[in-house]
Amino acid sequence: MHVGYFTNLLTIVLSTTLLLRPNTTYALATRPKKRTRPTSNGFPSLHLEQDLRQRGYTYIIGSDEAGRGSIAGPVVCASCCLLKNDSNNDEYPPLIEGVQDSKLLSPEQRIAIYDRIVSQPDSYAWCTSQRSNDDIDTSGNILKTTMDCFRDSIETLLTSHNLPLDAAYSVVDGKKSPRLSQGYDGVVPCRPYVRGDVEVYTVALASIIARVTHERLMTDLHDIYPAYGFRENFGYGWRDHVLAVHSHGLSPVHRKSCKPNKGR
Repeated sequence: MHVGYFTNLLTIVLSTTLLLRPNTTYALATRPKKRTRPTSNGFPSLHLEQDLRQRGYTYIIGSDEAGRGSIAGPVVCASCCLLKNDSNNDEYPPLIEGVQDSKLLSPEQRIAIYDRIVSQPDSYAWCTSQRSNDDIDTSGNILKTTMDCFRDSIETLLTSHNLPLDAAYSVVDGKKSPRLSQGYDGVVPCRPYVRGDVEVYTVALASIIARVTHERLMTDLHDIYPAYGFRENFGYGWRDHVLAVHSHGLSPVHRKSCKPNKGR
């Protein structure tokens, strides 16, 4: 290497050394560790709900979707809210054992928890909304359609259960949340929460409701269009499903605006 390289390097080292204080220990700078939000034994917790409750919000609505990434069938959004149990003065109904992100549960576990939720209307307010493949194709934007579906599920839950708007707070799984309609926007806070289905109890409940509802809808569609295996793939673009599309073409419930289906 050129002699000038070593001369410049020596100059930099000497200059840096002169700036250091003697008899002082220096440590290399490291990136701070990412802070994680607390959960209970790896399961979603009520930390967020309790924090919001202390801030004056009584009705915390968790929302999640199922089917957004599918290439066929509807997208389903669900919203769920814990209701105060006045009969025994508990702040919340007892937690349902085993609740977590619906993707981590077996179909049997999801259905068992779903049945617990829907069978206790005094403890859980919930609502589902869906947008068909035609709605998605008309929009041409699955994110926009999903946000519209979220908005519908949240506002319908508020209206159907007559919840006071100034005491409600909405938490939506993911990086984005919908802007609520006039009369709700600016009154009911609506915020996104990344990994909400993993960390926030009410969002995890909504995740289970949305997935069970979506899978039942796709199972019904399987009976009408059995060639595509909707009972197994639930409309997602698994290999066997894509091969079926190659063989049979698109069914009336496939999303023509999805990239794998365009031009078919």
